[in-house]
Amino acid sequence: VTAKIRLMDNDAATLEVACAIEHAGAAALCVHGRTAKQRPKYADRDPAGTGGCAPNWKPIALVRKAVGIPVIANGGIEVHADALRCLEETGAAAVMSAEALLEDPDLFLNVSSPEEGMPMATVNRMLRLSREFMDLVERHPSDLKYPPTKSHLFKILHRLIGVDQAEARKKYDAGLALSLREELKLVLMRCNVHDNAAIRGALDCMEARCLEARTLNLGSSWYRRWRSLNPSAGTNSAVTNVPPQGHRIQSRQLRSSNGARGAVQAK
Repeated sequence: VTAKIRLMDNDAATLEVACAIEHAGAAALCVHGRTAKQRPKYADRDPAGTGGCAPNWKPIALVRKAVGIPVIANGGIEVHADALRCLEETGAAAVMSAEALLEDPDLFLNVSSPEEGMPMATVNRMLRLSREFMDLVERHPSDLKYPPTKSHLFKILHRLIGVDQAEARKKYDAGLALSLREELKLVLMRCNVHDNAAIRGALDCMEARCLEARTLNLGSSWYRRWRSLNPSAGTNSAVTNVPPQGHRIQSRQLRSSNGARGAVQAK
């Protein structure tokens, strides 16, 4: 049995909970470097206004020293550099990422290319991941009435098509000109979620339209939709600096009832 917690309001309370979990027999403990009030979607409940802030890894290091079971650090793991920095600062046995993996399923792979950071290279990478995801969709059909196929693709492709869907539809219905991102968002949106061929066709359309475009303007990542770009006082800057996409580290994939999880172990 393993457990996962968020930080309490102070270090002493966090250590008390961690030690109690160890005493109860947990084999490992994952610690997220934010409090429950700092969940981005609960930002309005936090008087300090720290919702979506960078995580605080220092208490994770304290927990690691206080317990005798493996500690997994979580929070602010957006790219490869974050995972390495987190392992160094916390001394944790492993690092876990959750939301970032929904957008970037190969986040922990140590992969780079000479064209890294170029818009079309980023688009190609997103499309590759999307097509690999579609391979899995077809290999493992869902019994759900409304499978989350497009929901996952919207996350993977967010930097390319992450625009307001309702606004794009209003502009289209009014005969107004659409941006490339709006156009491509509607292309995927109109696909029947059970029509895998149509969805693959939408991906092909995106690739062709991007190749035709004179310029490609990509948006920010899905991971940052609620998160502040400015460091918060007293926290590290793990999610405030965005390195180029790529440079990943090898991972073991874990799953939970909440969705995809990934962890990288310290060497």
